[in-house]
Amino acid sequence: MNAMKIFSVLTIFISILFVNLQSAHAEMPDITAGETKFDFKTGRYVLKDHVKVVFTDRTITAEMATVDLYNEKMNASGDVTMTSDDFLFRCDEMSGEWAKHGVEVSGNVKFVTSDGLSILAETGTFSWKTKLADFYNARILENGTEKKFKHVQFHVIEKKILVTE
Repeated sequence: MNAMKIFSVLTIFISILFVNLQSAHAEMPDITAGETKFDFKTGRYVLKDHVKVVFTDRTITAEMATVDLYNEKMNASGDVTMTSDDFLFRCDEMSGEWAKHGVEVSGNVKFVTSDGLSILAETGTFSWKTKLADFYNARILENGTEKKFKHVQFHVIEKKILVTE
């Protein structure tokens, strides 16, 4: 049995073990990358080149990432994207925790909806639980018009801006 097969079998075994040890609400992502290192003691992936982390309802890509399965946390950097059915997030850095049901994004943040609304910002957050995205030092681009705000809150399901200030 070659090293790749052994690694695959061990990864499947650890994944099954991890899923059985986690609470019922935990979601085990599908993880791929050009270079993948996994520390069995800490449950932490270190990923480089063409990183792709797929959850049930969203996909995150990046140049580099760490995924801590035991603590249910992820950090990604370098041309980060998060896609879902209705939106695309793009930024320089993203961090998130499963328990918090969301992510924080920073650096060249761009949020685009399926119907063409764009929000550009310095930083932002998104919650899967509330379906709210918050953007700070933001510009809204819609129908050729640009408006600037300190804070914008957008409801992803309703596809509408709830707060601007």
